[in-house]
Amino acid sequence: MIKFPVPIIDQKAGMNCYCTSFKGVGGLIKQQADEFRVSEIIDPAVFNDLSSVQDQLHRYPLYILEKSNIDSNHAISQIKKRFGIPLKVIGLKDAKAITKQYATTEQLKNIPREIRTDQIFLTLKGFSRKPLAKASLLGNEFTIIISSNNNQLDTSTFEREIKNIANFYGLQRFGSERSVTHLVGREIVRRNFKNAVELLLCYTSEYDSKTSREIREKSRDPHNYARLLKLLPRGMDIECQLMSAILQGKDVIHALRVIPINMRRLFVQAYQAYIFNICLSTAIRNGENLLKGKEGDLCFEIGGPLIFGKIRKFNSISDSESNVVPA
Repeated sequence: MIKFPVPIIDQKAGMNCYCTSFKGVGGLIKQQADEFRVSEIIDPAVFNDLSSVQDQLHRYPLYILEKSNIDSNHAISQIKKRFGIPLKVIGLKDAKAITKQYATTEQLKNIPREIRTDQIFLTLKGFSRKPLAKASLLGNEFTIIISSNNNQLDTSTFEREIKNIANFYGLQRFGSERSVTHLVGREIVRRNFKNAVELLLCYTSEYDSKTSREIREKSRDPHNYARLLKLLPRGMDIECQLMSAILQGKDVIHALRVIPINMRRLFVQAYQAYIFNICLSTAIRNGENLLKGKEGDLCFEIGGPLIFGKIRKFNSISDSESNVVPA
């Protein structure tokens, strides 16, 4: 385990240690959208029974959604508002990136074959027997450019230690610099809905801009909401929805419900991710072997490349690293 201090921003997300023996290479990422590319990897079985035409068996459209400088939620919202297509995606992709992911819809009539805006390109791949499910997402492929990195990393060291890199949930899951989504999720789990709303509106970090801090400080007083609604930047659409709902007389629970359901789920999932990161950090610090199961450990059966099967307890007599991995 590396002994270098972990930045505060990582600690806030539950990443309390590093697990490689070399320093970071330094540098910057995501300075431009084309320096960070993500493509979903889908179970090939999805395409095996895909039809080029819609019929009684193949009713559900399967789209490829390519986007740049807009996150998945806003892309979906924009498509529904402008073109009337209620899309569903199985993974959320960041804004500052060029991404490719799959989408489906249960709207079975008036299906466009292509939609294009300055940030979005949606193309029809074909028709499936049922809507795309999360179980079909096997992973993501990344192409990342690191710029302005002055520290050179020895290739042999990297190849030796890359298998030991822990699969933490990254900052994107927690709201990046602001790192608030897991805090909101914690309060929702605790049923402290008033605290959840206050965090969404008022929480600040040292990474917030001066303007953002000023807005969030004024958000502590509901009497300011009507005036703030005229000042909120486009990126504060959730805050806008909450303030509008409260001004309409809705209580905190109903105000939270104006936020799209996939975003509300993301808050709770971010809290789960935070707990996972804390547990993973503790395991690394305690010297646990994360790649090899022990008697009684919960493990995934390996169903093939990138495919995990059912979860069961590790059996030291019959199991090995080739057929199971720790869950």
